[in-house]
Amino acid sequence: MMKFTNVLVTLGLFAATPPVLAQAAELTIIGNLLPGACTTVLEGGGLVDLGTTLLEKLNPNEETPLGSVLVPMTVTCQIPVRFAFMGIDNTGDSASVGTRYGLGLSPDGERIGGAVISFKDPNSDGATVHYTRSEDGGQQWEPSGNAGSTWLGKQSINGFSTASGATTGPDPLASLQVNLEVRTYIQPTNELTIDDNVPIHGSATVDLIYL
Repeated sequence: MMKFTNVLVTLGLFAATPPVLAQAAELTIIGNLLPGACTTVLEGGGLVDLGTTLLEKLNPNEETPLGSVLVPMTVTCQIPVRFAFMGIDNTGDSASVGTRYGLGLSPDGERIGGAVISFKDPNSDGATVHYTRSEDGGQQWEPSGNAGSTWLGKQSINGFSTASGATTGPDPLASLQVNLEVRTYIQPTNELTIDDNVPIHGSATVDLIYL
């Protein structure tokens, strides 16, 4: 943090001049010096192609799952760095369920559905690492574990620990290899107007946060 020294300069005034009242404003400068940056790469440019689904394959009364797609993701850092991830929904308020990522709106302005994005099979240079999550911006961390997969939250932040059961948050890693599992769900067709082709246009950002 840079420190500034305030210098008070007093000028002589005539005795008959009333004192001048002034207000002070404080400027605070904060930041971090990072020893090494990380690069994140999604295989295939991060494109999840669901192809074409016929109307007759969709459930009229319940949402229809379109299966899951795995997108390999690699993080490479110049030196071991503590980092975590947060998801950003780029589609605005289009998700059919608030915790999911939107698939856009139909031509009639209806929510098409939502996607769940999860981390699966994480490792660092061949060594298994364990999921850990914070719901309060990194103040407290849930015990790390590696059962199944963990979803990429839009409010929580998610990192990886080299040990199971740790509550100290993510460990510094020089690399991470993990799959993003994308599972999409289409709204019941009773809630959608599908008179013509309805394009799905979901978009999410996997935001890497340095800790």
